Amino acid sequence: MEADSLFKTLIEHEGVEIIIEWNSGLRIAGKTVTFFESDNGLDEDDPEYAEYYATVFQVINILSHPSTNEGSMCNWLKQEKCNFS
Repeated sequence: MEADSLFKTLIEHEGVEIIIEWNSGLRIAGKTVTFFESDNGLDEDDPEYAEYYATVFQVINILSHPSTNEGSMCNWLKQEKCNFS
C-alpha cells in the first residue's frame, strides 16, 4: 500500500496549519490531527477487500468557494458538519 502525494504532504506538516486548494478554486485552511491505516471492512480473502491510509483533517476556515461545480466536498463543508474555530 503506497501513500499518495496528498497523504505524504499531510504527514510532513502534521499539526501545522496548511492551505489545501482544488482546481475548482475551493481553498481551505486546516491541520492534520491524526493518521491511521484502515480497510473497507470486508474479509481479507474477499476480492473486493482494500486497505488504505486515512487522516483526520480539522478544517479551520473556508478561504474561497469553488468557481465551478461545487461538488460533494464543498457541499459537506457548507452544511457546517464541522466546527470551525
